[in-house]
Amino acid sequence: MKIYILRHGTTEWNNKHLIQGQTDIPLDDFGKLMAKETGKGIKGKGITFDKVYSSPLSRSYETAKVILENSNNSKAAQNIITDERLKELHFGFMDGGKVEEMQADESSPFRYFKSAPDKYENAVYEWKHNNEGASESRTQTPELLSELCSRAKNFMTDIIEELPEDSSVLISTHGALSKALLMYIRGESDLAKFWGDGLLPNCGIAIVELTMHEKSPAYTIVDKAATFYDDELKKQAPKLL
Repeated sequence: MKIYILRHGTTEWNNKHLIQGQTDIPLDDFGKLMAKETGKGIKGKGITFDKVYSSPLSRSYETAKVILENSNNSKAAQNIITDERLKELHFGFMDGGKVEEMQADESSPFRYFKSAPDKYENAVYEWKHNNEGASESRTQTPELLSELCSRAKNFMTDIIEELPEDSSVLISTHGALSKALLMYIRGESDLAKFWGDGLLPNCGIAIVELTMHEKSPAYTIVDKAATFYDDELKKQAPKLL
């Protein structure tokens, strides 16, 4: 099985360096262009998909749809399957915050998010413990990275590993969720290694092969971060934080 794990195109909040989480922010014009050019690149490689799964958040769903419509996959564009487990990490009260400000805030768990994800996990756990029983709504409560990894694993075992072995599958999702999928694929449980080889670029794709040996999955990462748009577009993409 060939699995293509896609990070969505750019949004206005990407350019403003705002934490998006599960806030439903649509693609901006550049994000749409990235998706369109990615679709053309995929068409040039002759890649087709038997199944397409997407986060229900619009930036992910729209990225998949534009890519499919501009490649050899117009039929698949009409049959995108959304799955709640593919949503981005829920940052709770940190959603909408400025990345640089949150990284500098000594009271915010986000200060550890990129540099020490295991410490981020502990900081979120501590926040949840300190706010247990408080009046904050569920929307204010951050999700643990371990919870993110659990739903990523569940998606892979419940959906992907049950597909025919000759399938070609596109999974359109988000920055942190894509890394959670790859944590499972790598057989990794140490959250300190959550980021692996770094964040996928917008419209970047991790390409993975799956072989089932007596119902036991064997994964191989073929390309950690493939891009199907040209270098000129890469230069215009916002800098990853």
